[in-house]
Amino acid sequence: MELTYKSKKSAWSAFSIWTVLFFGIIIPAIFILVPTLLYTILLEPYNTGTISEDLVGIAETVKGIVGSIKEMFVGLGLVTVEVKTFGIMAGCIIGGTSFLLTVIITWVKIHRAKQTSYEFYDRTLVIKEGGIFAKGEENRRIFLMPGMSVSIKRTLKGKLFGYGDVVLSMGLGIAGEVVMENVKKPKKAKAILSKYTAEASSMPMVDGMGCMPWMMMGYPFFY
Repeated sequence: MELTYKSKKSAWSAFSIWTVLFFGIIIPAIFILVPTLLYTILLEPYNTGTISEDLVGIAETVKGIVGSIKEMFVGLGLVTVEVKTFGIMAGCIIGGTSFLLTVIITWVKIHRAKQTSYEFYDRTLVIKEGGIFAKGEENRRIFLMPGMSVSIKRTLKGKLFGYGDVVLSMGLGIAGEVVMENVKKPKKAKAILSKYTAEASSMPMVDGMGCMPWMMMGYPFFY
């Protein structure tokens, strides 16, 4: 088979703005700032006796929680610092961990997307998917047959960054579909698939059956 066109999965599709914003920025900021604010607003006035009577109960609860956590770590020999320093340090550790995990997970998704490709041959589509440390290997092969329809599904983000899903429906009364997820230049991929399915529809009959031997022999049009 001769390769006529090759398309890649868009790396932008693996980049989730909301995931990065929430787990990479908001969560770290909360865990880093909250201990400092709690100490400044509640614990420091409580220790100096300048706190409002309405906030005494809340301050005692917060101090008890932080103190219990601190004692657990002290018992393990991991930290011997003041409550204020411990709270800020714990917040930085949790927030930093959240940010680091977000970066790692996003990198893995982007890397896997770059390893995924869609190769177009004469009336055949080959989908290759790779892992973190492996190049793309053939995962599925789709044989294009008469009656198949091709459509595109795009989100707002996909329109902005030039990618989308190309959906290949079975046709011939067969239920189901194959989705090429987050393809770069989906309109071009659709045009090529549409051309191939049209060519399949005009294929000369083979033994009076045309493309139908795949179905007559019990083979699916993809595997």
